[in-house]
Amino acid sequence: IQGTSTSLTLDVEKANGIIKSFGGKSLLPAGLDGKKFTMTTSAAIMANYPRENATPITIVQSKSPEFVFPAGVDPNVVRDVLLSLPILPDGIRQQLEKINDWQHTLPIPAVEGYTKTEQVKVNGADGVFMTTDKVRNKRINGNNANTLIWQNNGIVYGISGENMGLAQAQAIAASMK
Repeated sequence: IQGTSTSLTLDVEKANGIIKSFGGKSLLPAGLDGKKFTMTTSAAIMANYPRENATPITIVQSKSPEFVFPAGVDPNVVRDVLLSLPILPDGIRQQLEKINDWQHTLPIPAVEGYTKTEQVKVNGADGVFMTTDKVRNKRINGNNANTLIWQNNGIVYGISGENMGLAQAQAIAASMK
């Protein structure tokens, strides 16, 4: 899977106009005008491992996405402005505000078709195990894949498989080098 890099040069006047149009009161400081922000996603490796009488187990690995702020820019100023936007649902805002180390934390959004997300440990790192609503998810994308996602040493890992339980996913994760 190919990686990408996207950059934008901020026009503070236009950005603040958009923020105001959404009812925002906190605005970006004028000192950010003309600054270049870059988001980079690295290439990912994906492998499918066949199983008897079941769909394959899929394993994905990639470096964590990186958002590069220009020199001298306090990332927390930008974060605070974005979190103050009234269009951001309160539940999402509260969850994002609770992330203290947000520059090194990968938020995992709720995905349609998954009925339960559970915080778990994977090889000593924090992770999330997502299980599907088998009937509903079969209608949406044709499978019942449960997924384990975690981040360790700047690498994001994912293991997904139909009817795969947490213990099986953790055993696969433990075998990965």
